[in-house]
Amino acid sequence: MSKNLLFIAPLPPPIDGQSKASAEALKAFNELGWSINVLNTGRTIVRRSFGTELRRILEVFNFLYKIFSGAKNADVIYLSLSESYLGNIKDLLIYCLIRKNLKNTVIHMLGGSGMDILLNKNKFTSWLNGYFMRQMNAVIVEGERGKSIFKKYFTPDQIKILHNFADEYLHSTTEEVAVRFTDQNQLNILYLSNLLSGKGYVELLDAFRALPLGTRRKMTLTFVGGFQDDAKRQDFLAQINNEVDIKYLGNFIDGTDKKELYLKSHIFCLPTYYPYEGQPISILEAYATGCVVITTAHAGIQDIFKDLINGFFVQKKNSIDIVRALEFSLANRNKLPDISYNNLFEASRLYRSKAYRENVKRIFSKFSN
Repeated sequence: MSKNLLFIAPLPPPIDGQSKASAEALKAFNELGWSINVLNTGRTIVRRSFGTELRRILEVFNFLYKIFSGAKNADVIYLSLSESYLGNIKDLLIYCLIRKNLKNTVIHMLGGSGMDILLNKNKFTSWLNGYFMRQMNAVIVEGERGKSIFKKYFTPDQIKILHNFADEYLHSTTEEVAVRFTDQNQLNILYLSNLLSGKGYVELLDAFRALPLGTRRKMTLTFVGGFQDDAKRQDFLAQINNEVDIKYLGNFIDGTDKKELYLKSHIFCLPTYYPYEGQPISILEAYATGCVVITTAHAGIQDIFKDLINGFFVQKKNSIDIVRALEFSLANRNKLPDISYNNLFEASRLYRSKAYRENVKRIFSKFSN
């Protein structure tokens, strides 16, 4: 049976893990044939730069009015959560506007580390969020560790697991993956994520520059991602200006260029301790292209990564540990193909966009019935 859905979530642009997952969820609802009222909470809607503060305020109020009006005709409400304090204030305001529809509301937590603080380590925000959440239909989390964040507010049956995915075009063949191992002279390392404080890019850069010269000559390091501000970008570029084996390819890469970059890389490194980390889609993209992964036991990564199976865990904020992992990878590069093919098959089995959409439809099937 067709339903009226109020869809409140960030959509591209910009492309990041949350907007990509939201866009795929929207595809799933379209496949259900539901009537959808889309309210985009991305930057293009609520964070545009206006000439005056008055215009900004009017835009925000207009957006909130659309939520209030849309809730009146909605059979189901899908809301993608924020996990910062300011973002939570926005969500709490939305809860107030849709309070009559909370029993038909499903919230989706993409991430979780920040939400854990809001719900379990701050009494005031815990009480305030809990008041609304206890009236909701369900919450979607990325993995097992997400369950513990919401267990005070939802029954086990109300907490649904929905793993992230890698875009279909990135899922590679064994023949495509095998090409990278034909060159036994070079080990290519890739960092592909926003270059934000806490993502570990500084520690990775320090580790690479600390490698013994003989080891470093056998490696290359490539960065892709956007910076918090231009000052940090200029500082980073100044540090790598004379480094012939370190490259920065810009803020963004996509399509065939992105796939080729992954396929040329032996190791994908994301030594993150970012406070709002969840289940990084970039790690799943690395799996889909057969990269060996170096990362940290942080946030939702532990639900999708096993040490020595998918790659190597390193300690957070520890450049020396990254040095050890890179040296071990070079010294044991004959073991890398086994990890590479394991990641490729794991991605094919567990992290497809079609499976993601089917799971979204399965979670919401109760409303159709």
